[in-house]
Amino acid sequence: MKTLEEPPGHVVFVLATTEVYKLPATIISRCQRFDFKRVSLDSMVGRLGDVLSELGVKAEDDALATIARMAQGGMRDALGLLDQCLAAGADVITKSGVLEVLGGVDDAQLRDLAGRVIARDAGGALSALQDALDGGRDLNVFARDFMQHFRNLMLLSVCGDGIELAELTPEARKPMQEQAEAAGTAFLLRALDILAGLENDMRYSASGRTLMESALVRMCADRQDDTQTALLSRLDALERRLDALEKEGVRPQPSQTQAEAPVPVRPAKQKEAPVQAAAQEAPAGGGEDAQALFDRLLAMVRKERIHIFTFLREARPVSLEGGMLTVCFPKEKSVFAEAAEREENRAYILSALQNAAGRPLALKTVVGDAPVPGPRPGRPRRLPRKRRSRRLSTRRRRCLVRKTSGSWRIERKAHILKRNPKPLFGGIQNG
Repeated sequence: MKTLEEPPGHVVFVLATTEVYKLPATIISRCQRFDFKRVSLDSMVGRLGDVLSELGVKAEDDALATIARMAQGGMRDALGLLDQCLAAGADVITKSGVLEVLGGVDDAQLRDLAGRVIARDAGGALSALQDALDGGRDLNVFARDFMQHFRNLMLLSVCGDGIELAELTPEARKPMQEQAEAAGTAFLLRALDILAGLENDMRYSASGRTLMESALVRMCADRQDDTQTALLSRLDALERRLDALEKEGVRPQPSQTQAEAPVPVRPAKQKEAPVQAAAQEAPAGGGEDAQALFDRLLAMVRKERIHIFTFLREARPVSLEGGMLTVCFPKEKSVFAEAAEREENRAYILSALQNAAGRPLALKTVVGDAPVPGPRPGRPRRLPRKRRSRRLSTRRRRCLVRKTSGSWRIERKAHILKRNPKPLFGGIQNG
C-alpha cells in the first residue's frame, strides 16, 4: 500500500482487470481508472488503413470493413486477422480474399438468407445455405454470423435509429432496417431462440448441417408451430398487415347478403341448441337440478380441459338458487378449491357452466364437509338387498367336537353355520 501511495518516479503501476468490483476501495481510490470500450467500425477501418499504408499494401474498403466486423470491436483481434490476410501473399487485399482466408460469410449472403426466412421460403433458404457451404464457408462460422445478423435485426426492430451498432456500416444499415420492419419483433425473437438452441446443439453433434437445415425449416414454418412464441409471431404479423391496410385506406365493408337478410344467421347458436334444450328440460332450483347441471359441466370440462377436470371432479354440488351454483370441496382438498378460484381457471369454468346451463350462472366455491349426493333424477333409488340368513334345520344340526383338557365336551350349536363347515378334529359325532 505504501508503494502505491508513494511510488518511485521511474515506476508506473498498471492494473488491468475485467472484474473491477473485486478491487478494494483503498486501491481504487489511489488509481486513475480508464474503462476500455469496443472500438467503432470506422475507427478500426481507419487504423487498419494506416497500418497498410505504412507497409505499402493496398486494400479495398470493403475488405477492411469485413475484417473490422469479424473482430467485433477488438482492435488487437483486427490486427491479428489483418496479419493472416497479409500472410496469404496477395498484392491487393480484396473482400473475397478476406472471406476465403478467414472463412467468413458475406453480408449479402446473410441478407439474402434472412430475407428468404422472413418470407417463409423454406426451399429458397435451403438453397441459399447450400450455395454458401459449397463456396467453402465454414458451417460454425456461418451459424454464428447468421445469429449475429438476426441479433442486429432485433435491435433495429426494437430501437430503430436510436441505437448505434459498431459492426454495421451506414450502407449496410438501411437494408437491414427494412428487413427488421418486414420481420417484426415477435418473429425475430422466435428465430433467435431457435438459433441459440442450434448453436448449443452443434457443439455436441457430428451432423451440424442437418441441424442447421432443420432450424431454417422451423423458422420458416411458424404457421405449423403451436408454441406460444410461434402464435405471438403470427398474431404480430396479422396486426402489422391490418395496420398497413388501414394506412392504405382499406376498410372492411359489410357484404350485400348480410344487409338484405331479414334475420341474421348464427351458426354458433345451433351448436348450443342441444345444451339449451337439455337445460330447459331440467326443473329450476332444487338439489337434483344442481347435481344434473354439475354432471353436464364435468362432461364438458373433461373433453376440453382435462387438467381442470382433475380438481373440479373432487367438488360436490350443494345448491342452485338465485342464478348461482354452489359447490363444496372437502377440507382435506382445499388446494383444489384454490386452483378453481384462479383467474384463468375460473373464467373457463364460468363459460362452460353457462354453456351447460343455457343461461348465465354464477359459481360459488366453499370448503367444508362435502354433502352426500342425493339420487339422480329419473333413476329410482335401489333399496339394499336383504341378506338371507341360513338357519340350521333340525336335520342339519350337528354337534361340534372340541378337544379341551384331555376330555371330550359336546356343545350344541343353534346359530348360523359358516359356509362349508369342516370338523375340527377328525369327525362329527351325533349327540
